Amino acid sequence: MSNPSTYFEVTAYTAGYESTGKRKGDSGYGITASGTTVTEGRTIACPKSMKFGTKVNIDGVGLRICEDRGSAITEGHIDVYVSSLSAAQNFGRKMLGVKILK
Repeated sequence: MSNPSTYFEVTAYTAGYESTGKRKGDSGYGITASGTTVTEGRTIACPKSMKFGTKVNIDGVGLRICEDRGSAITEGHIDVYVSSLSAAQNFGRKMLGVKILK
């Protein structure tokens, strides 16, 4: 992406215990703070300054929608939802260009 709006620290998370403290069968498992169901290829957890429904294009990741929050998500940090722990671990921690689309 050329001329990103800004750079964010980007990490990945799952619906599982390691990321959310919830296990399959627990109340709220897989449900975002905005009330949607987490979906790989769509859901991100974003800082409170970003309204739910905000679309962003993340370098090397693609178009995602702000649907979730997280206690570790502060300004300048986005967490991309992935479906497996191994995918989250392999994603790691990166500084990526993020363009806020609205």
